This record gives sequence, structure tokens and C-alpha cells, in this order.
Amino acid sequence: FFHFQEWKRYYRPSMLAPLNHPTLTKNGGVLIKEGILPLLPPLSSPSSPFTHHLPHKSGVYAEMKTPSSSLLSSSTARFCLRSSQKKNPPQPLTSQCDEVVSWRNHQHIGKEMDGHDDQQQRGTVVHILNTGRIWDDTSTTTIHDAVEEDDVTLAMTMQITSTQSLDVYALDDLLDVAESNMVIWASSLHFQQQPCVLLLHVAGATEEVKTKLAKRFQNDNFSEISHKDDGSSSRGRHYLESCLISAIFSKSTNEHVSRKALMNMAMEAAPTRWVITGLELERGMILSKEISVLAKRAAKVHRDIAGNVFWIPQFATDDDFLFSTNKDEENSGLFSSVSVKTFFDAYEQQKPLITNRLAQFDCSPCDKGVEDEEVEQRINNLWWDLTKVELSGGDLSESKFSAGTDDESLNNLARYINEIEISLTELLSDEKKDTIKRFDKSPIMMIDKIGPRDGMITSDFAPEVDEFGGQLCYNALRIAQLAALGYRLNVLQGAFAVSVPSSRDAICNNLSMGILEDKNVAHHSLSRCDSCFMFDNKNLAWSIARDEKQRPVKAAVLWHEYDNKVTGNK
Repeated sequence: FFHFQEWKRYYRPSMLAPLNHPTLTKNGGVLIKEGILPLLPPLSSPSSPFTHHLPHKSGVYAEMKTPSSSLLSSSTARFCLRSSQKKNPPQPLTSQCDEVVSWRNHQHIGKEMDGHDDQQQRGTVVHILNTGRIWDDTSTTTIHDAVEEDDVTLAMTMQITSTQSLDVYALDDLLDVAESNMVIWASSLHFQQQPCVLLLHVAGATEEVKTKLAKRFQNDNFSEISHKDDGSSSRGRHYLESCLISAIFSKSTNEHVSRKALMNMAMEAAPTRWVITGLELERGMILSKEISVLAKRAAKVHRDIAGNVFWIPQFATDDDFLFSTNKDEENSGLFSSVSVKTFFDAYEQQKPLITNRLAQFDCSPCDKGVEDEEVEQRINNLWWDLTKVELSGGDLSESKFSAGTDDESLNNLARYINEIEISLTELLSDEKKDTIKRFDKSPIMMIDKIGPRDGMITSDFAPEVDEFGGQLCYNALRIAQLAALGYRLNVLQGAFAVSVPSSRDAICNNLSMGILEDKNVAHHSLSRCDSCFMFDNKNLAWSIARDEKQRPVKAAVLWHEYDNKVTGNK
């Protein structure tokens, strides 16, 4: 705690995360009640705050020369899966972490641990089901050489209830949704596959469940060569080569954990500068066909400009016409993807129903969520517009921002994006406190791990808040923080995620069955209506949210004043 004359304050670890930043010792920092604000070096061009250029192949990730196998064992980050209110002292009101997990505490599935129980001996263990070629303990390849400079990592999480884990068909259906996205991510590129991370939390896990998961994602599956009748050959499940698949097994049947902590954890394991995060597998979301190519292209274009965030919209449709069950021999039972051209044409024809109001198709409808807010609609409108330009071959005359010259068109576009960034920052205000809390989507974003100021690391300044467990708990907070901290908003035109009846059935049928069969099993991890379920005291969640909203705003003001002082501007 930090002691002033008249009050004491406890700091959550994430509030002091920038203390790990090497720049802090060089330039100092300011400790405020919401956390630490490092005095980061001013931008090289103060008049262009969003165009901070980086030297070629710079940044902490590109310079790492250590073996990629040490990515997990060298991680010092700790994540809080479960939190509760700290009882002593009762004031000030603060939280405590009841279950901590770290990548360093990992174990390869099937390996014995001296005959002792994992949980008693080492705390919460992360079981590695598949390392691929990047995270393999035996690999001597450096991180720099294991991935390409412009690679993007797809980071996914999934929470599986005890009822679902004990039903063999339910478990297979859930994993089909996750594995379908892995296939799509790998199959849209003809060159080296980009990395992916899948982190599972499995409640009520028995030894049989662990064995089943281990067999499904066996390390050697991707190396098998299968020969077909026509003389051709295939490498089987080749996408496992580039994927880290891990699971946290809980013996408890009623345990609920923070999805946002799992998201932070998955992002931490990513070996690349760029990460796509936020895909809600629990809603049956499936990625579009070209997303891997489009993500890599965006990373390449923005290679020398730090601090970008790309919004990827998500939709739901009431017809399976866009998707079919993949009948291919290698990927039997998985969901296939849909191209942006097919999707766009269907939307233009208004048949079938395609909507961004995902709540219409939720397993358990909830009236607590906020859908179709103005800022989200503005971002999606931008995506539709730029996607139309993309499909027309880059013809700006097809855009609603079109003007007399290309420069004027681009200026119109820049003004529109600036208005969106302002609207996102306004979500941090008291007037928008209900909107930001009950935002009914987990934003899918492609995030730059390097921030818009010299030496700024995104995970230190704007991680997801571990304490905000629940799928309807401050989902819009992170993107609002990023906007306030000076990250530049973009849309990844042509890329999207969509749920269809068959992909939702894989989730909803099994969830409904579990709720009906066992009323005593807690389904907090998959129920949207539980909101911020970690704390019985609503004032505690509100207090944490207040700190998280005020810190980035105060940082932006401090850095603006600091830049002016350093450069001599008034």
C-alpha cells in the first residue's frame, strides 16, 4: 500500500505494471492513486502523435535472440483467475487474488510430477497439449527466426463447464468450434503458417477428460503423411505445427474464472508483435476465409508505425447458407469459412438476415447488455465502406468519403476516424459508465504490442482487467483505454467473424442440456447475464473501473504537458 497522511491505498499488480518498464528508471514517473504513470520519452515529431516511426526490425520482440522454446519458461507475468473482496482491513475497499497462474508453471501433458498432486505441489498448473514448432522445448531456433517479422498471432480462449467436459459429444462439439478457427487461420496462407494460441479452462476435469484432450491435440499428428487413392499426399493436421494448445484443468465442478485473465495469458504467449484477440468461441464465432492474409498485409503496411489497433467486426446470421460442414477427409466435422465477397453480396441482397446484434441469437438471452451503440455502429460503417473499396480494387470513388481528389478523400476519412477515436475516449466518462460496463460484445482486435510512445509496451499499459470476470463486464474498457493512450484506430477491411445456426448449436445445445440436468453446477463462465460476478459488493467493481478509466486519461494529459515542457512548446 501507499501511505499518505490521511489515507492508505492498496494497488493491484496491473496498476503498477509499468514499473517493469526500463524507461521508468531513466525518466522517472508519477505515482497517483490510480497507479503509476511513467514519464515516457516524447515523440520525435510532437505535431504527429500517431505516426511514430520505428527503425527497421526494432522493438523488444524483433530483437529477442533467445530460443523460442523459452517463451513460456521465461515469462514473469502472473494472471489472476479468481478474485474476491479483501476482508481485512475492510477499508479501503480493494480486491485480492484467490488463484494465480503463470506460464512458468507449465507441464507437458502426460509427464509425471514426482507422484504428487499438481495443484497441491505447484499451485495452478498450465498443461501443454501441443507446442508446435515454435514453443517446443527441444527447439534451438530463436524467436526472431521462428516467426516472420510481419506475422500475426491468433490468440483464443475457451471456457468449458464441468457438464460439458464430462459429455464426450459436447466436448467434441466445443473443440470443433475452436479447431475450425485454427484451420481457417492456417489455410488462408500458402506460405509459412502464422502462429496461434488456444488456452482452455476446463472445469470438473477428470483423468479421462485430460487423456481425451491430449489425444486430440497430440504433437505428432501434424507430421503424419497420409496418402490418398489418387496418388496425392497430405500432411494431415498441418495447422498444429504453428499452434500452442494448452489447458488449465480444475477438479471443481462449480469453479468460474476470469475470461479476461485467460485473454491476457494467451496474448502473453504470442511470439509476434501483432496479436488478434477477443474472438468469443463461446458464442460460436467463426473467422472469415481471408483473415490471415489480410492481417499479415496490415502488419506489413504498418511495420514502421507503432501503436495501431485494428477493429474486426462480428456478425450473426439466421441461415447456414454461408457455411457448411467441412466434408474434407482431413478436417471432418469442422466448420468451413466464408469469403468476404460471398458475405458482402449476401448483405447487399439482405438475404438472409445478417446482423451485428449478436444477443438476438444468444443461448440464454439477457436484457442487461447494450447493443448497437453509436460508436460501434460508426466503426462498422467504416468497415463496410472500406471493404467495399477493397472489393472494387481500391477505387476510392466507391467510398462515401470520396471527394474531388484522393487527398481530399483521405482527409475526409482521417476526420471520420478521429471522430471515432474521440467517441471511444468518451466511453471513459461518467456519462457513459453504464454503456462501457454492459457493452455486449468482446471486441475482436488486432493489437500492436508496441505502443505509440518510445518504449511503450501495450501489455503494461492497457491489459484486460483480470478482476472483471464475466462475459458482460466492461468489454469496451480496453479499446477505450487504447484510444485515450494515443493508439491509432483502424479497421481490418475484409476480415470479420460470424456465427451461424450450426456453430451456435455446438455451444447452445450442450449448454442448455447442462443447465437443465444439474442446477447445482455454476455456469458463470458461459452465462452472459452474470456480468461482473467476482464481487458481491458492486461498489468494488465500480471502484476498480473508476481507476482503470481515470489512469489512461491522466497519463495522456501528463504526457502532453511533458512533451510541451521538453520541446519548449506552450
